[in-house]
Amino acid sequence: MKLQLPNDLICCAPSTIKDPVRIGCASDGGYIVPRMILDHCDDLLSFGLGENWSFDKEWKKLKPNSKIHMYDGTVSINSMKDYLRSQYNSFFNNSVTVFHYQENVGKKEINPTQTEFATTLQRLGSKRIFLKMDIEGGEFQILEDILAHQDLIPGMVVEIHFANYHRENFKHTVERIKDVYELVHLHGNNHTVLGPDGSCDCFEFTFIRKDLCGATTQRYEFYIDGLDVSNVPGLDDYEFYFEQPKTE
Repeated sequence: MKLQLPNDLICCAPSTIKDPVRIGCASDGGYIVPRMILDHCDDLLSFGLGENWSFDKEWKKLKPNSKIHMYDGTVSINSMKDYLRSQYNSFFNNSVTVFHYQENVGKKEINPTQTEFATTLQRLGSKRIFLKMDIEGGEFQILEDILAHQDLIPGMVVEIHFANYHRENFKHTVERIKDVYELVHLHGNNHTVLGPDGSCDCFEFTFIRKDLCGATTQRYEFYIDGLDVSNVPGLDDYEFYFEQPKTE
């Protein structure tokens, strides 16, 4: 389903992405990244588990020596559906380099039970980290912590929420990340319904640190057939695009 996004969100128009690949499943939980980022990252810091760790599993296949630290305090093996428990054990409990911390990441001043972002970096002990983050709005708490450690994080995929309900904060977050990172891909998550101006409420962003990107060109048509897929199997995907600004 091809849909035009409002010009109010033009800050979300991505630039060119070279040699894109999808890592993870062909539904919610898979993300598009440029292949080259695999050469610039050693380890994976993953925030948000739910019932899908397909990105993490494929990352491990692509980079067998990689350390993977997952954080999600809302999920434990006891809370999972029966059919997922053996898969969870196989991935998280059979390797000394893959670990699930049953903790949520955020600011302790907001919630004392949360784990600070700096602590996750110290535990991982890596200088070249890829960050995957889907924490249902928690991303706003740790934005500045991420940017303060940009030297350790060459790239990331981030789900940013509340494009409809908190539009100005959403745009500020995207623009703040773009101060340091190049936005190279955007996909609308069709788990969320469309708002009055045609935008969904949650988008998947792929960011690559600017020093790793060459010359770029902004894309207004950015849906990639064969790689971008519906988050909800059987539901038409949001094939978003922007109207190209008119040149004077």
